[in-house]
Amino acid sequence: MGGKILGTGKDGCVIDSINYGNYTNDNGYVAKILNSVINYDLINRLKQIDPNEIRFVHYIMPDETFDMELLKQNEDYMTCKNNLSGNLNIIFMKKLNPINTRELNKQQYRYLRESLQILHDNNISHGDLIDNVMVDLNNNPIIIDWENAKLNADYIDKKIDNDAFLSSGNFKVKRNV
Repeated sequence: MGGKILGTGKDGCVIDSINYGNYTNDNGYVAKILNSVINYDLINRLKQIDPNEIRFVHYIMPDETFDMELLKQNEDYMTCKNNLSGNLNIIFMKKLNPINTRELNKQQYRYLRESLQILHDNNISHGDLIDNVMVDLNNNPIIIDWENAKLNADYIDKKIDNDAFLSSGNFKVKRNV
């Protein structure tokens, strides 16, 4: 049944107790309450690049049948709402597991680097890579949270991503002992 807030950040709050059609906690989905504008062009582009969400989590937007009034009866939603400002949006996305980016194995490190290169080859910068990587059931890194991402990224945007990945020390290969 869910029933808890999984995480909060400057752009939103992730909740496992809000359901929409087949996008339920029981089916492996969570809701995210956002206090930022959703870039639909970016989400559509990610779906073209990675239709099976192997490297990048997509956002699923509810249609007009979603009952916002019912949402206001959800205690977790109200907690999130009280901690956020502005117009709120709701999206649904795959529920993933946390990863320690300071202890990636070589395969995970390469996979994540390839994912970043795919974004850049498609002129997308993430803009907030640190703390926005999770793992799927196969332990492969997946990039999440697209609120700071940019389509038609220029050299500087891509450099910011690369610097976050390569220079910050936040993404390290675990040494075998």
